[in-house]
Amino acid sequence: MTNYRRGVSLLEILVSIFVIGILLALLLPAIQGSRQAAHKLECKSNLRQIGIALHNHLDAKGSFPTGESAMKELLPYVEQAAKVQYDKPIRLYQCPTDADLPRNIAVTSFRLNLGSGIGSDFNGVSVLRALRPKGLKASEITDGMSNTALASERRFAFRSEASLEELESSCLAQPHKCIWWIRGTFRPGQEDSFAAHCADSRNRIGVQPVNRSYMQSLIVWEDGYNHTFSPNAVACYTQSPPMGAQDDAAIPATSMHQGGVNLCLCDGSVRFVANGIDIGVWRALGTRGGGEPISDF
Repeated sequence: MTNYRRGVSLLEILVSIFVIGILLALLLPAIQGSRQAAHKLECKSNLRQIGIALHNHLDAKGSFPTGESAMKELLPYVEQAAKVQYDKPIRLYQCPTDADLPRNIAVTSFRLNLGSGIGSDFNGVSVLRALRPKGLKASEITDGMSNTALASERRFAFRSEASLEELESSCLAQPHKCIWWIRGTFRPGQEDSFAAHCADSRNRIGVQPVNRSYMQSLIVWEDGYNHTFSPNAVACYTQSPPMGAQDDAAIPATSMHQGGVNLCLCDGSVRFVANGIDIGVWRALGTRGGGEPISDF
């Protein structure tokens, strides 16, 4: 009697492909989620190390570094001073979730807290060198180290090879990355109206222009952020045309993490803060001596 080996039918092949497809559909989100969680953890770790470096600077110099060059001043305290080059990114200064960070220039995902409110006069931890040549002392943070923000994240707006047209197109697609000019002028005490006005795309009339020569003159390009708007809100100048000072704009902390941003407090602790944090608490965290009560967040 002849034995015939049974082949695989077309139906069985289709069923196998279907089962494999279902398994992949179940596994891929889990893999992507674990990768995002790892990136978020690395980002948090980097911010914590920057917080430690800021405290080492405080111990050595008696003050926090000044705003314009804060991250550059920190380089010796993160053991990077001898290694930094214009065209070599510093991994510690970058959050891996920020897909727009250029890979051919030393820029940073992390910014120091400028303060809170319109015309805040730098009431946070980061101050202009022209205003405070020696920086801010720890004794001036009268709200307490655990109640005052030290640093957070801000997404990079564009890659260094982008043209102005590419930047504007990118900003229109993802408005949270950029700083916008708006119609109207806002004054201290009008923060809530300013936030609502900025959130309405009909009031935005342009984006911050790119000055390439300025970009290329720096080793670590950075500015600060402030607590005028909630985390991951759209950034806007208080008037158009803008005066150019950072306290004349709401520059929120932003990230590509799901639902919020990492925040380093002046005591060195790092917490994840949700976009929906009470705006009063968020603004209170931005001031160093406002005396505002802060509930748990």
